[in-house]
Amino acid sequence: MTTSQDDLDMRVLEYLYDHVDDHTAVPLDLQDDLGYDNVLRTITGLEDRGLIVSDGRNGHDLTADGHSEVEAMLARRNDRGLRRRLCRDLLLRWTDEQGADNPHARVRRSTFDAAPDLKPFTGQETREAAEFLAERGLVKTAGGTAQVLWTTDLGRECLDDGGDVAAFLGGSGPTGGQVFHISGSGNSVAAAIGDGSNATANLSTFNHEQAVQFAGAVREALPALTLQGVDAQEVERHAAEIEQRQDPTRAQRATALLHRMVESTTTGTLGGLLSALGAGALGIG
Repeated sequence: MTTSQDDLDMRVLEYLYDHVDDHTAVPLDLQDDLGYDNVLRTITGLEDRGLIVSDGRNGHDLTADGHSEVEAMLARRNDRGLRRRLCRDLLLRWTDEQGADNPHARVRRSTFDAAPDLKPFTGQETREAAEFLAERGLVKTAGGTAQVLWTTDLGRECLDDGGDVAAFLGGSGPTGGQVFHISGSGNSVAAAIGDGSNATANLSTFNHEQAVQFAGAVREALPALTLQGVDAQEVERHAAEIEQRQDPTRAQRATALLHRMVESTTTGTLGGLLSALGAGALGIG
């Protein structure tokens, strides 16, 4: 794999950070790995940028800015939340890029070799990222530990929106003050599509109780819906996230994903009613 100039810069800076008492014009430990010419060119560039200076003894010292660059990188490496978010974003983008000629191409997770801040992701990090993406419908997986994966339409939509997985999943659309009138009561699809009561839902904020009704209605209606490209397991995962009570934010994200799924793939009156119920829970018009 070709090493980027940014990675070369940080390799040399980190070396000097770790070998502050060494005095060699070109770090010998890096020459065999990166190549003498690459290291020498990188040192010249770092000097020009004011990140290192000659120590007057055939070696180099980091400047204050050079120290800051390395310490910021080390802090990012140790930020586990940041690492998780990066792994999800980069894995989704990489999976999509591998399928450039075939949107549904399967790729092996073990060949994903991203290494932000010079620290490769571990197998556990990539497995957890793949499972996170799969649970939220951005990829599909095969194999006992998400060994094979491929992007879904929702995953490609996330990438088209910029590829920030957390931002994509967190958005629930604009809030409004409309009132929808939805036939039926509770989460019974039979009641929802039949004649009878007329329930009014205020849509100004996220309504967890209505989201639970929405999840139950979609689960009950699944055999009758035209859910092209959506499997029952994905619906069930989103429904379970909605129905848990510990974290309303997770429930809201899952409601947004399930609503998007229903809205984009269902047809007919039942699909419209379910979409409206999901919209009501999210507070969108």
